[in-house]
Amino acid sequence: MQNITFQVQRDKLADTRLISSDISPLQPGQVLLKIDQFALTANNITYGVVGDQMGYWHFFPAEDHWGILPVWGLADVVKSQNEKVAVGERFYGYYPMSEYLVVKAANVNAYGFLDVSAHRKALPLLYNRYSNVAQEAAYANSSAALQMIFRPLFITAFLLDDMLLAQDLFQAKQVVLTSASSKTAFTLALLLARHAERDFKIIGFTSKRNVGFVNGLDCYDTVIEYENLNELSDILTVIVDFSGNRGVLLSLQKRLANHLKFTSKVGMVHHDQRDGDGEVKGEFFFAPAYAEQRLKDWTAAGFQERSGAAWQHFLAVGGNWLTINKTLGLANLDSIYQKVLNGTADAKIGQIVRV
Repeated sequence: MQNITFQVQRDKLADTRLISSDISPLQPGQVLLKIDQFALTANNITYGVVGDQMGYWHFFPAEDHWGILPVWGLADVVKSQNEKVAVGERFYGYYPMSEYLVVKAANVNAYGFLDVSAHRKALPLLYNRYSNVAQEAAYANSSAALQMIFRPLFITAFLLDDMLLAQDLFQAKQVVLTSASSKTAFTLALLLARHAERDFKIIGFTSKRNVGFVNGLDCYDTVIEYENLNELSDILTVIVDFSGNRGVLLSLQKRLANHLKFTSKVGMVHHDQRDGDGEVKGEFFFAPAYAEQRLKDWTAAGFQERSGAAWQHFLAVGGNWLTINKTLGLANLDSIYQKVLNGTADAKIGQIVRV
């Protein structure tokens, strides 16, 4: 059997190719998954931008200077050498931009399994778990696309919300979210806004072309264009950065001066503007590591209970503003991939690729 894969140059993400490779016969314990569909967001671009530093290229290795960007999606079992995983079962999880994926399933139960393939054993468990959709009704109905697009982004926002509240917002009275139109940013804004009797403001920083969209989300107390930095109040501030834009962050640091309490670096929407002179203060937020700590603190059941309640809140207040665009086939993937890469994809549209 042949497998078609969409690959990108690791040091030049705009360069792409489709490559065909043989699928080896399955070994005991292995399962062949046929990828049906996956979501494509700016989050996937971040995987590529920090792929070398954070290990994202190791999940689905490619040759030489090429890489395979991970995505979140749905796949069906078409062959199995694992008696606990049946042909026809459907799983949500972390996939390559490919037609197929071979996994070695372990810790199998009714809810899913872990991929313990040799090259993935040292990688974060959060990315190695595949969920059986038979146990999650949301994937069997019209919200499947919403789940694929938002679930990984939501978990990052949920963990950020928890981290900020656990630190009492570092004593800040306003939280500034850059790239406020990005899905992870406004998901975090919605979660922050749900806390009763909050005594802090939620500020969305965005480009001029996205101001109308961000205002329409109705989840920020104030929306400010990047060019109007002086509109920012002189009070103690936390920045959660989804832009990766060095110039924006340096300007915020200078503007806020001693009022800046903490900066959490999360995303790379403006990945092409992260280089330059000047030290950007703050810490990179690695969601899988924080998730593993909270799983220990709360247990898996406690984590599910807390994140599930927050997800239901998000669904209730997030609105139905998102339009789904479906791209058919990996051969047609590059055009929408380039738009997501360079930041020109419409924020009001969620991108689903049907393999």
